[in-house]
Amino acid sequence: MAHSVMWNRFWNGRGGRGNNIALDLHLEHLNNYLKSFLKGLGPNLNESSATRISKSIGILKEVMDKTDQELANTRPSGLHHAPQDENDIKTLVAVFRDSELFRHHPQREFKSFPGFSKNLLVNLKYSKLCHWMREKLKDWREVPV
Repeated sequence: MAHSVMWNRFWNGRGGRGNNIALDLHLEHLNNYLKSFLKGLGPNLNESSATRISKSIGILKEVMDKTDQELANTRPSGLHHAPQDENDIKTLVAVFRDSELFRHHPQREFKSFPGFSKNLLVNLKYSKLCHWMREKLKDWREVPV
């Protein structure tokens, strides 16, 4: 029992020093895998199939991990991930179109700013903008992706 208390507190799934996680967290990860498998059953979910999957969840996870390793299919670690902005941008474009944000409406005006020009680009110097954009593109080429 002393050995179990001393050594059965952490789990290391990737190997190496400093990659240990608590056994409780590992159990939560396995529960998430179980839930994803159970959702995949859909209407075929019953007690016997859920029991069968829950008893084999460790083996299923190993098979999935080994298959990913053989196919060189890497997933982000969770520490660094690339944002997926496409859906957010499409939502914003739809809202802008529905509200006709860029269309002129006589009732829509700047009452609080009477001298404010409706053309926001009136003072924009295009040559300076082009120069600024080219400088930024040069800077951004040096940034690692």
